[in-house]
Amino acid sequence: MKDNKKQKIIKPCKCGSTEHSRTSNKKCKLNKPRKVLKDKIIDSTEKTSVTKVGFNTFLAEPALGSIIEDAVKRMTSITFEATRLVNLYVIYLLNNNLPIPSLNYNSFMRLPFQAVLQSSIHIPNIPKNTTNNTLNFVRDNLYSPLRPAKTEGN
Repeated sequence: MKDNKKQKIIKPCKCGSTEHSRTSNKKCKLNKPRKVLKDKIIDSTEKTSVTKVGFNTFLAEPALGSIIEDAVKRMTSITFEATRLVNLYVIYLLNNNLPIPSLNYNSFMRLPFQAVLQSSIHIPNIPKNTTNNTLNFVRDNLYSPLRPAKTEGN
C-alpha cells in the first residue's frame, strides 16, 4: 500500500538550515528575540502588573468625581471643536491657493484650541481671537455659522 500523504516540504531559512523556514524560529541562529522578550530576559527581576479599579473606587475624595468628569467632558469638546476648525482652515487654505503653515504645536496647533474658547466667562458668545487673522476669519465666517447655537447649560 502506497502512502499518499504528502511529505511536508520546508523552504530553507535565511541561515541555510532546512529544519525551519523562518528566522523567527527559536532554533534559528539568526533569531533575535522581540524587544519585549529581550527586556524580560535582561531584567527579569522587575515585573509589571495591572489592577483594574473603578473610577469611583480610585478617587480618594468622592466629591472630585463630578469635577473630573466635567473637566474631561469640556476638554473632549474643546479638542473636538479645535480639530474640526483645523480641518476647515486647511480646506480654506487649499481652496484659496494659500500656503499651509507648519502644523506643529508650538507654531500653530495651540491657536485653534484658543480660537474655540470664549474670550471671557462673562461674555460667553464672544470667541477668543488668536494671532492668526486667517484662522479667526475661518472661525467667524465659515465655522461658527455651522455650529449649533449654545444654550444655557451647554
